[in-house]
Amino acid sequence: MSSNKADKWGVAINSELSSLKDNDTFEIVPASRVSAGAKVLDSRWVLTEKIGADGAIKEKAAGRSRGSTA
Repeated sequence: MSSNKADKWGVAINSELSSLKDNDTFEIVPASRVSAGAKVLDSRWVLTEKIGADGAIKEKAAGRSRGSTA
């Protein structure tokens, strides 16, 4: 990631990944474990800056899936 905020975005992404794993809502599945014909969803990170009531800027990361299993 080439940005002057790359370190902050990295912290935000790691925080979100930790939260997803702690809540058992996310699992990385190696391609070798995916059944033939299974639908695999693509995903991407959505990075945003939030401004708090005190005016402080906080970087937030959210993983979003792309596609449908239907």
